[in-house]
Amino acid sequence: MTSRAIIEYEKNAANYMFGEMAGIDASLWSVSAFSLKISDYEEIKKTAFGFAYSLKYSGGVKEGEFGAYIGGAPAFSQELGIFKIKLDQGGLSMDENFLGYSNGFSEGVNYYFSRMP
Repeated sequence: MTSRAIIEYEKNAANYMFGEMAGIDASLWSVSAFSLKISDYEEIKKTAFGFAYSLKYSGGVKEGEFGAYIGGAPAFSQELGIFKIKLDQGGLSMDENFLGYSNGFSEGVNYYFSRMP
C-alpha cells in the first residue's frame, strides 16, 4: 500500500516536471509565432500567453462547465482547489491534484511569461 502511494507520487511528480518543460516550450514558440503577425510587443505577450495557456487542455475537446470530453466512456470530474473528484465506470474517487501534467504546464507558461520584460 505504501509503495503504491510512493510510486504514484513519483509518477505525478515526473508528469508535473514534463508539463512544466512543455509549458515553457509552448510559450517560447507562441511568442515566436505571434511576433511574425503582430508588431506591438505588449499585444504579442498577451496573445501568446492566452494561446499557450489554452494548450493545457489540448488532450480532448472540452465542452461544458465541468470539462466533459466528447467520445469515450461517460465520466465526470471536478477540481476543487488541489482536490479532484472523479466519477466514471470505476466508481467515485478523490485525490490531490497538486502535481500532474496540467499543473506543471500552467506553471511553465506562468514562469516563462513572468520572466519577460
